[in-house]
Amino acid sequence: MVIGVSQCSDDAWRDKMNMEMLHETALHSNIELIVLSANDNNEQQIQHIQQLIDQKVDLLIISPNEAAPLTPVVEKAYDLGFPVLLVDRKILSDRYTAFIGADNYAIGQEVGTYVSTVLGRAGTVLEIKGLEGSTPAIDRNQGFYSTTSRFPDLKVVESFDAEWSEDIAYEKTLAFLNSQKRVDLIFAHNDRMASGAFKAAKELGIQDSIAFVGIDALPGEDGGIEKVLEKELTATFIYPTGGDRIIQLALKILNDETYEKNNPLVTAVVDFTNARVLKLQSDEILDQRDKIDYFNTRIDVFTSQYAMQQYLLYSAIAIVLLLVVLSLVQYRAYRSKTLMTIKLEQKNDAISKQKQIVEEQRDQLVELSRKLEEATFAKLMFFTNISHEFRTPLTLIAGPLGTLLESEDLKSNQKRLLTLAQRNVEILLKLVDQIIDFRKFETGQLHLDLQWGDIKQVIESWNESVQELAIKKRVRLSFSSMSDVSYTMPFDLLKFESIYLNLLSNALKFTPSDGFIKVNLAQIEKDGQPFLSIEVSNSGKGIPKENRDRLFDRYYQIESGAGGSGIGLAIVKAFAELHRGSVEVVGDTSSTTFKVLLPYHQPVAEIGKHSPEAIADRPMIPVVPQPTKDPFVNEQDIDDRQKVLVIDDNPEICSYVRLILESKFLVLEAEDGLSGYKIAMKHVPDLIISDVMMPGMDGVDLSRKLKTEISTSHIPIILLTACSLDEQRITGLESGADDYISKPFNVKILEARIQNLLENRKRLKEVFSAGFFSKSDSPELDKDADQSFINKFRHLLEDNYTESELNVEDLGRNMGLSRSQLYRKTKALTNYSPNELLRIMRLQKAQELINTSELSVSEIAYRVGFTSPSYFAKCFKDYYDKSPTDYQK
Repeated sequence: MVIGVSQCSDDAWRDKMNMEMLHETALHSNIELIVLSANDNNEQQIQHIQQLIDQKVDLLIISPNEAAPLTPVVEKAYDLGFPVLLVDRKILSDRYTAFIGADNYAIGQEVGTYVSTVLGRAGTVLEIKGLEGSTPAIDRNQGFYSTTSRFPDLKVVESFDAEWSEDIAYEKTLAFLNSQKRVDLIFAHNDRMASGAFKAAKELGIQDSIAFVGIDALPGEDGGIEKVLEKELTATFIYPTGGDRIIQLALKILNDETYEKNNPLVTAVVDFTNARVLKLQSDEILDQRDKIDYFNTRIDVFTSQYAMQQYLLYSAIAIVLLLVVLSLVQYRAYRSKTLMTIKLEQKNDAISKQKQIVEEQRDQLVELSRKLEEATFAKLMFFTNISHEFRTPLTLIAGPLGTLLESEDLKSNQKRLLTLAQRNVEILLKLVDQIIDFRKFETGQLHLDLQWGDIKQVIESWNESVQELAIKKRVRLSFSSMSDVSYTMPFDLLKFESIYLNLLSNALKFTPSDGFIKVNLAQIEKDGQPFLSIEVSNSGKGIPKENRDRLFDRYYQIESGAGGSGIGLAIVKAFAELHRGSVEVVGDTSSTTFKVLLPYHQPVAEIGKHSPEAIADRPMIPVVPQPTKDPFVNEQDIDDRQKVLVIDDNPEICSYVRLILESKFLVLEAEDGLSGYKIAMKHVPDLIISDVMMPGMDGVDLSRKLKTEISTSHIPIILLTACSLDEQRITGLESGADDYISKPFNVKILEARIQNLLENRKRLKEVFSAGFFSKSDSPELDKDADQSFINKFRHLLEDNYTESELNVEDLGRNMGLSRSQLYRKTKALTNYSPNELLRIMRLQKAQELINTSELSVSEIAYRVGFTSPSYFAKCFKDYYDKSPTDYQK
């Protein structure tokens, strides 16, 4: 089979693709490749395609230089019956067999997302496009603008065409920068143009103030990966070649196998954090390819020798047949034949072993590729977790502000909502700052801003701000320090704040109620130098030894159900090491201690001149006082309002939901799944609103447990969470939850869904009440647990209604519930108390006896369980509007 390849130009990217195609072709002896390059000339490429058509190749592989000029000749080849496989670039119609290559629009979007992240969604960008009219340049430009246009403060101040050329990019960038224009970032459609832009900026001495982003990420000298390592480029995006997959797809087409028409190749960002790994992998791949080429050459030599040996063998046989009379020659020829056969077998064995080595090395390359994909996936998961962290503060911004905007006058509750929103805006900004700092640390761009200050004084002021939250969680927070020791030293206030508050936040998150957190400040000697020691200890479940070594790794999380991004402790370690210090974790099964060491002495040149008072007076994030209303309410104090239980480990979410519901409902609160379960079992509320991600028992487990309990199975449950994926929604609903609302939520939607669920529960009450005394299950009901309870309780009354001493305690004991639980359950399902249901059943049985027997009224009263005929007569008249005697007549 002959495959013709028409390329638009010769460059490093296409050389790499050609090499991959040749290697893949080497595995198939029946394939011949004809490769022609047009050197960026449309007319020449059209001639090449016509030439390949005239040669009647079996399949055409075409990488169009420009879409419009090449479309007619490609359509012509397709109409003549030639399979046409487009590579890297498309034409202006769909008259081709298949396409394989990178999704340039998606790559443009990926670059736009990366640029917006690097610049914090605000800044100026210069875009250097590829050849005008080529589909990669068009798609990359459109994908890039589709992302950056969503951020008003991110401006593309200039965009010009550099024809994929480094020299043209250099000249135009130099002219642009000489015009006194300045930009924060330059995005070029390939690495060569990005390198040209860098050289122009370097010539003007402003290269350090500009970030440079390119596309291709080719390995080897002068490749994009090398330029990232040399810090010439800030980042580059992999533009996959896929030469081996091109040949594999061509074979599927030629062999009439099933194939996809569009075959996109994926991309990934390459920056300083992963460039070295990619370079090592690329070098290894190139080395393995050289070995493969060497082995292929050796195989050709061996094959040639084998053919020669076969020729000699046949010649020897012919000579033997011709010279049969010469027995000595015949004997020698036979011996020669035997020796050559042995050598040939040895050489075949050697070839087999070499082939096995090549296959093993190929498997190693596959494994390296898999590990790279896992690393990329882990980073994507990190950013996914961070986005989930942002959702709760966003909820507390969008909800209160939306509520306030609907009112004309600002009332006290509205002021509390506004304060809550303001606080969470600051929390969100703190999270954003941590992400930016961590990103800078990963790229080696984070530096200290050292200032003199009293660390003890700063910690004490922070502890005062956190103390109220600790009290609300019923956690004892204590602080101690060595006396007669000076704690004034140079340190970076913002980064030390991240160190201390991350440790304190972790301690609060994992300390159980009635536990403790201890902070100890001391001065120690290490290697003859004074160090400040900060120890943060907390009670609770300790950290297993097998997890401690990886605890400070970025993105690593212990399975705890507490959520988080997985970078808090990594930031602690990074910022401690920036101070030339260290951090370690110790503990046992009942406590955990984090110990941070910071040196007292820092390089004098790096220390600022701010006064200690200016540092100590820096305000912390304000702590919003939480309502002190007791969630445990006695039954006698409950008014006619329905009860709603709110469960969330974020106290501000509980406070916010209370503010919007307390005018209509009696609101109970719980700080986690376990305490929420206990409150639900004790008070049996009319509705439960629960978060999903909580330490210990999460919302899904809580819902599943409550729905299996007899006393709580009827309670409607709404899961309220920051996780909005469909899979998580399905899991929540499968646990028995009645509704699932994602944060940030609309207050009106939440109120409407609460009202709908309570209305549905009211209608179910009517159905249960009407069907309680029927002898069959109600087909309208789809709550199996509730129907089972009703059936069981009805049968219990039918079996025991004649016993005059029967009381609620006996009924509850038989149902496996307490008196109060049975009362709440029957009242919630039928709107009747247990005593009322028992009395109604006795009266109905008495009516049947009056209709079917000759017994007196007194005999009937005693038979159905009444102890007094007069009380029976009163109850009968109240229920049937007639006395038993009148009814009997």
